[in-house]
Amino acid sequence: MIKAMIFDMDGVLSDTEKSRFLILKKILKKEGISLDESYSKKFIGLKLERIFSKYFKDKHLDVSRIRKEKDRIIQSHPEKYILGYPGTKECLQRLSDDGLQLAVCSSSKKESIHFALTSLGILGFFSLIISSDEVKEQKPSPEIYLLALRKLCLTPSECLVIEDSKIGIEAAHRAGIKCIGITSNFQKDELKEADRVVSSLDEINTSLIRLFENTN
Repeated sequence: MIKAMIFDMDGVLSDTEKSRFLILKKILKKEGISLDESYSKKFIGLKLERIFSKYFKDKHLDVSRIRKEKDRIIQSHPEKYILGYPGTKECLQRLSDDGLQLAVCSSSKKESIHFALTSLGILGFFSLIISSDEVKEQKPSPEIYLLALRKLCLTPSECLVIEDSKIGIEAAHRAGIKCIGITSNFQKDELKEADRVVSSLDEINTSLIRLFENTN
């Protein structure tokens, strides 16, 4: 029986991936680095440390300073950079009313997660929030989802994950948890590793969850 739904944040609960990329593009331009649009999808689901080590290792960028600048820009104008998806609150309310525990597992820092969820008015729905601060390895490592299972005191078959990226789906599967992919930033065929793909949170309901229970 499914007892908990675990959400990624960026690209699932908050429409921030595109604005995050544009902000980073602006900041890195000052560092002499030009980003074209091909980098946009490459960065999805990755924390800054991973982005810099993977793509700009030779640039010796100051991650801490750049993160502070990024956060300052976002927090100065949350209405511009932290946008919600239609139907998100309704989905969370629906799942909560069905008695499901709701959790967030995000590669963002805890402060950023709380700020975003508060700005969107949905922080109160979640009984558990796990950030990149609490794990050593980032997605696609399953560490963050394994930690969620321990804190929720649940087995993999009692949870479902909702992710918008391939690395997030891989992380969930490596933790033994089935995953719903949502096409916020990738096309359906790009998320084919997911156990099911939806176009919005409007499609997440009791009937869909029961399908997973019948296959566990």
